[in-house]
Order: sequence, then C-alpha cells, then structure tokens
Amino acid sequence: AAILFAGLVVGPALLVGGIVLLFISLVGWLGDAGHEYHAVAASDLSGHLEPATAPHYPIGTLVAFVVVLVVGIGISAGIVPGTSGEAAASRAPGSGAASAGPGASGGMPNPAASAAPGAAADVSITAQNIQFTTADTTAPAGKAFTIAFSNQDAGVPHDVAIHKDSPTGPVVFQGQIVTGPTTVVYDVPAIPAGTYAFVCTVHPNMTGTLTVK
Repeated sequence: AAILFAGLVVGPALLVGGIVLLFISLVGWLGDAGHEYHAVAASDLSGHLEPATAPHYPIGTLVAFVVVLVVGIGISAGIVPGTSGEAAASRAPGSGAASAGPGASGGMPNPAASAAPGAAADVSITAQNIQFTTADTTAPAGKAFTIAFSNQDAGVPHDVAIHKDSPTGPVVFQGQIVTGPTTVVYDVPAIPAGTYAFVCTVHPNMTGTLTVK
C-alpha cells in the first residue's frame, strides 16, 4: 500500500507496481485464511485440531516484491531501456520535435527540431524537484511558437504536453521526453486562443497554465 501511494507522486509505473504488490499480498492472505478455515472445519468433525506445521518463509513472495519494485522504479526513472515513453511521444499525433543539449534522451536528431536550444524561444518552462517552477505562462495565438524547456532534475525524465482547458483535457501537443539536466526547444504548431494546461506525462502531478492569446 505504501508503494501504491508513492506511485501517485512518482509516476504511473510505480503506481501499477504497488497495485500488483497489493494483489499478491491479498492473494497470499486469502490462501492462508483458506487453509486455517479448512483446518478448523476438519477439527469440528474430528473433535480435535491437528497441529499446524511451521510456516515457510515467503521467499517467493519477497522475490516477486523486489522484482516488481525494481522494475517500477526503473521505468519511472527512465533506467529501463525503451520504457521512458519517448518512442510513444515521438509517434503521438501533433508530437513536437525537440533538440536537446548534452544529457538529453531521444536518440537521433529530428530535422524538424529547432536548431539551437540556447536560442531565444517564445515560451520558457523549467522543471526542478519534480515540479514545474513555471506556474503559468503565455504564448501567441494563431501561429507556431517555440518552448524552451529546461529539465533541471538530474537523471529524471520530464516533458511538456499541452492539454486543452485542463490537465485531463484533450492533448493538443506532446513534447519529447528528456532526462535532465538538459534544455530542449519544442516546435509547437499554431493553436487557437484559449486557456490550456501543460503537464509532464511522466509525472502527471506536474502541471501549469498556458494562456494563448
């Protein structure tokens, strides 16, 4: 249960791992309760309770716990290859290309990316300590613009996804996931005027407000 709650903060991979561990725990508990019930039922018929055998140390259960926990942490931290969500982000409709500095993940450069991360961008967003330090920002309406995204969390993957109206609204732009510390520049296509939310898809608790006008 503690790992499940930690997943609400760290990311969906650890959340799923916590659910799996809770399921394993409940199945084990139900199995033990079933054995005890049958032993008591048999004693009602025989008139005496058979002595219980010494319980075995749950090696298999503990190994399963460790494996699920390590995999969950590895996926959340982007350590497990191919599981950080970068490939999915690059295939998403409306996905924006990003050019990254040293330490960025993402493999081969995308020809549609901005040429220089250090160049002036229309919007600047920073992530640090598993949160966006940029609470709200603005962007021009009706024309393409750029977002300079600075991920200051060493070894932690982040991205910027733009959702219509709220953090759970439709996705209108999906940036590439990059592992900090690094800075990338996203090329965002023109979007209509309005209020949007920007979210880290790896850590959904990281949100901010983007006003397009």
